[in-house]
Amino acid sequence: MLKITELMYYRVMREEIVYFQNDDLQRRKSFIEMTGISHCDGSYYVQRRNSPYYAIEYILSGRGYLHIDGRDFEPHHGDVYLLHKGSDHKYGSFPEDPWVKIWVAFGGPVADILFEELGLNGIYLIRNCDIEDELRNIYDTSKRHVHAGHFHKESAVLIHELLYRIHTFVYPISEEIAAPLEAAVAYMRMHIHRSISMVEIGRHAGKSSSQLARLFKQRFGKTPCEYFLDIKMERAKILLAESSLLIRQVAENLGFCDAFHFSKTFKKVVGMSPNSYREANL
Repeated sequence: MLKITELMYYRVMREEIVYFQNDDLQRRKSFIEMTGISHCDGSYYVQRRNSPYYAIEYILSGRGYLHIDGRDFEPHHGDVYLLHKGSDHKYGSFPEDPWVKIWVAFGGPVADILFEELGLNGIYLIRNCDIEDELRNIYDTSKRHVHAGHFHKESAVLIHELLYRIHTFVYPISEEIAAPLEAAVAYMRMHIHRSISMVEIGRHAGKSSSQLARLFKQRFGKTPCEYFLDIKMERAKILLAESSLLIRQVAENLGFCDAFHFSKTFKKVVGMSPNSYREANL
């Protein structure tokens, strides 16, 4: 059962929780605080002031309420609500139809960056946002690694993928545009460890290079190559902040020919060298 602090009042019928004992160093990086599945009763509610971490909760069944930062919502089956770090919030089940939900709570500087870059700040409720598979993957993976000291790197990647999935629900696009873009982006993420050409990406997405370029410009305001580089730099930030890999090893992981080329590119995109970024996030 989750430990009660002065920040929180908590009631629930039954829960399955994986809880991580993070030390101070881990908390300065990205970390999963806890993840679980809650079978709520009619009296379930949680209240926090100045929440120390983010939480993402998917409603498997039932109905309830959320009051956060002065706003009111009623999340029900199929919905996702976001609890932002630093927020004041209270939420709970309706007695006549209590929640069953799966969720994850996490924090760290990479999470701050991703919420900003993916436009999720100020987003509290997403209707019909099916992220059950992603959350079950986080929950199942956490159970396997709860005693592993190296899990923080993998957990950061899992949170990254979860937030990107939520982003696609918050900022939807037409199916005609969405299908080739999703195929292209999935291909990029699958092959983040090497260099790929626009022709190769377009072939996988069923579009010519010029057609794909127009779609990326329309949706993201950048070319496929620029977008692919952004994905690499996002992963580089995670590897630099979460692992002890040498700079040349990070470069190799992301398909750069050498550490010099990687460092030069990283500084141009991020505004500081890889070593400086790592030192700032120790």
